Amino acid sequence: MSLISNSGHDENGGYRGGKAGDQIGTEWYLRSWYDRPWNCVIRHPNSKVRELIAELAVKAAKNDKIGYDQDERVTYWSQLQKVGYDPSKITVPCEEDCSAGVMANVKAVGYLLGIEALKNVPITSTWYMRDTLKNAGFEILTASKYLKSPDYLKRGDILLNDAKHTATNVEDGKYAGELTGTSSGTGGKITVNASMPILKKGMTGSAVRVWQQILCAAGYNTAVDSSFGDDTEEKTEKLEKAKGITKDPNQVGPAAWKAGLEILTAKKTF
Repeated sequence: MSLISNSGHDENGGYRGGKAGDQIGTEWYLRSWYDRPWNCVIRHPNSKVRELIAELAVKAAKNDKIGYDQDERVTYWSQLQKVGYDPSKITVPCEEDCSAGVMANVKAVGYLLGIEALKNVPITSTWYMRDTLKNAGFEILTASKYLKSPDYLKRGDILLNDAKHTATNVEDGKYAGELTGTSSGTGGKITVNASMPILKKGMTGSAVRVWQQILCAAGYNTAVDSSFGDDTEEKTEKLEKAKGITKDPNQVGPAAWKAGLEILTAKKTF
């Protein structure tokens, strides 16, 4: 079962008035995914952003200087700024609540990666997180497969029940690396997973066809004929250049497949 970083109550099982810091080890902690129920999953398209969101959420959950109190919810953010946005370095007892903790981590990622849209998000409540994060560049996922189990979740996804709670997913689900959908321009079904093979010019087969469909979805139109020829090579080089991928002697390696996954996600065809 996938783990989430979760904060939901103080040492007395309440929401206000507790002692600063995590007094019982479960004011902010790592636990198994559960059905809150969640209304949506909020996902940033940049894998570096997601990874840092997850990393900070894990570090915060493991630091017992960080506890829960709605009345003192911004003191975590105050301390986080003082230690260079590393929750593991916080030594002064402080507090947050579920939304304040998640939003503080998103802001911290903005400072760590130099992303203005993330720096500027407010420490808001769950009621406003969906719109706030959408406006900051996150995607809102509402398909039932994201809400009813952790199988399709990615590390760094934010779980949200708008009226009640939020938490951070910190492990990839078993199908997190797989996307299936319809590509505009090809009309074909695309299935990509994390173990796609390295492709080279001259190769043929279904994996080549998938790659050609990705090229078309990204706007680099090429024949979808399952044969890696000159045109597919040319369009591959253009995509890799656009994505900042150093020319790969293997033509289509792990970095290119990863870029392909991100393209398909951004197309919102899944």
